Parts: sequence; structure tokens; C-alpha cells
Amino acid sequence: MLPWLLLLHAATAFAPVDLGHASGDATATRPLTVSVAGPITSAEYLPIRVAKAAGYFADERVTVSIRDTRSPADAAQDLGTGTVSLAATSLDAAIRMGATAGKPPLLVIGLTAAPPVALLVPTSMKAAVRGPADLAGRQVGIPAPGSPEHAVLLSLLRAADVPVARLRIESYGDQGLAAAIARGSVAAGVLGEPWTTRLVESGSAVAIVDLAKPGAAEKWLGGPTVHAAVFAPAAAAGAPELGPFVRAVTRALAHLETASAADVARGLPLAVVGPPGDLPLRLQALQALYLRDGRVDPARMANSLARLRERWPVPVKVELPRRPGHLLWRGDRE
Repeated sequence: MLPWLLLLHAATAFAPVDLGHASGDATATRPLTVSVAGPITSAEYLPIRVAKAAGYFADERVTVSIRDTRSPADAAQDLGTGTVSLAATSLDAAIRMGATAGKPPLLVIGLTAAPPVALLVPTSMKAAVRGPADLAGRQVGIPAPGSPEHAVLLSLLRAADVPVARLRIESYGDQGLAAAIARGSVAAGVLGEPWTTRLVESGSAVAIVDLAKPGAAEKWLGGPTVHAAVFAPAAAAGAPELGPFVRAVTRALAHLETASAADVARGLPLAVVGPPGDLPLRLQALQALYLRDGRVDPARMANSLARLRERWPVPVKVELPRRPGHLLWRGDRE
């Protein structure tokens, strides 16, 4: 897209338009398209899907369309190119790939504190690998390069003062990594649900780090962090649609805190729910990680950015503000 078109999009993407309400209705707002990070079964982004399926967006009189993507990177790139109004993706991806004209996007509402993943060790290796420091010189599996699991592994190695060059990191895909751990063909792997619970309950693996446990994310990531969130272009800070959108997603977060998997699944596409028995495990892993009211304070943002810089290089063209709080949307939630 040409530079002048990008500027035009940023200036008009959230402009109020008539959605068919009576003339002069000040509540009429422009429809929003949200790019949601994959995989489609990820429970981290369920608040967006629940808000739509349960009618919370409709209650707030904001029209929301969901654009499914394969990964956090794809969702962030959609935002950076102006393809969508908002992106539900990881902070890492949003900062590195979601900037517009060098300006990083604003975090509108937080969804999770950290990825619901665990560092698993085959049972046969549990005496030799007791913590991240024992991974030096060994083969460790991840589902894919650049995935949340990969990011967590890099943070754990950093915390244990183990250089990445001292181990071999291999990509297997989720199911392939679960099989490799069960066989004992890797020394360890970082994996999410439902594979983590099934490997542990079957006796095939032990979890030496489990970010789904209360307090574990803060312990291993150096304090409070934010992982999944919804982001908007910096130029859209004053968009009237954001307040209603945030209220609807906050309501969905509250619902997820107490709802059963059966209640959550009601109205969701089968592709989102996934195979029978998977959704309860995914939801259980997020009980300690959902950000209940979606609020992210400057201290949480600062710690998250510090971890991001340890894991990946931030493109030179991205102009990060000196005050992390300037990356947070400060609009009206009431």
C-alpha cells in the first residue's frame, strides 16, 4: 500500500458512520474488523469470540467481524498494513509487526498475562533435567519458530543464564512435539493444552515449569506481564468504537471466569471448540492467566517490554516511547 493511502486509512479507519439507525443517532459507529491470532482453537482469544457469540457486542451497539489468522504474526501484520481495525494478538507480535508508519499500536485491552504453556520433560529424563538450567547441551522441542512456546523457552533460558547457542532447538508442530516427548526423543519441550495435561496424566512427562499454575508466570517472567491483548493503531486512540468494544470484551472475560466449558462452547463454531474434551483443558489452563478486567498498568507493560527485548530484536523503524504507559489506550471504559 502506498504511504499516502496508509495515512488516509489511519485517519479514517474509525470514523463514525451511519449503521442504519435513525438520523442524528450519536451512538451509530463504524463496524470493526478484528484480526484474531491463530490457531483457531486458542483459548487466549476466546473473550473476543465469546463477546460476539453471546451478543455482548450487539448489546453495546458495536458491529464486530472476526478475521481468523494462522498465527500472532499474521494478525499483527494485518493491523500494520491497515487491513483491519483491530488485532487480537501477542504483545511481541504487535510491537514487532503491527506498527504503522513507525508508530507501535496501542494496547486497548489485555486478555492474558502469559501463554498457557509448560516446559515438559519425558519421565525418563526427569532425574537429569530438573529445571531450565539443565537444558544446556540438550535437544529441546517447540511447536514452531516465533511461537509463544518459543518465546517462553527463550525467557526461561535467559532467567537460567543459559545461552541459546548451548542447546539445540527443534520445531515439531504441536502433535509432533507431544509424540516426541512421549517417546523420549527430546530432552524437553514447551507445549500447551490439551497435550500438557494428557502427557502428564499418562505418566509420559513431568512439567518442570507450568505457567498455568498460580504465580508461576510472575516467578519465571520476572514479574507481571501481558501476553495476548487487543491492539489498535496509534492514530485510532480517540475512536468512539473502542469504549463499547472494551466493555463487551470485559464482560466476556468475567463470563469466562465462572462459565463451564459447555456454556462457553454454546454458540461458538465447531472449529473454535475443537475436538471433544479439549476445550475444558484449555480453559482450565487459563484460569490463572486471564486478566480479569483487561486492565494493564504501566509496570506490567514495562516488564513485558523488557522480556520482549530479551527475546527478539525490535525493528529499528518502530519508535517505542520512553514511557511504557504511552502504549496503553486511556479511553473511557464506563
